[in-house]
Amino acid sequence: MNAPLNEKEMAMPSPRKVLTFVIIFAVVAAIYAALVVWGHGVSKTSAVNEDAWWTDRQAGMIGAIVGVTVGLFGALVGMLGGLGLARRFVLGMMIVGSVAGFVLLIAGIVAFVMKQPYGVWYALLHPGFLMSILFTVLYPVAKRGYAMRELRKMQAMDAQG
Repeated sequence: MNAPLNEKEMAMPSPRKVLTFVIIFAVVAAIYAALVVWGHGVSKTSAVNEDAWWTDRQAGMIGAIVGVTVGLFGALVGMLGGLGLARRFVLGMMIVGSVAGFVLLIAGIVAFVMKQPYGVWYALLHPGFLMSILFTVLYPVAKRGYAMRELRKMQAMDAQG
């Protein structure tokens, strides 16, 4: 059985909390956009760069594998969360996804700063950006959804007698 709900968990987020999320999103989006726009001036040729962490072909494979994995992961979390099942698993995996996103985002920025080819830094930056934003922003939404579902269940039990 989950811990009992409290008023703080059921309340809507404060304007300050919403503003904090918006500012974090705006900063990360601005960094992402600046790197992508700035990176378009960088050569995207497939010339062999001996300092590259991986080749363009490997970058394509990495991008496909990461994209499919994160997509399936997000679908599983979304499906279970929407049905109100596996609360501990869903919320835990959202935290893992958020942390992994920030790690990929930082790795992508490091790769860009180290002048890695486009296929290297973009393969890290893009999924990192998406994961860090989506899992971080949707975590409180999922948590509130579970809390609301639990409250409805308790109200139904009270109404029965």
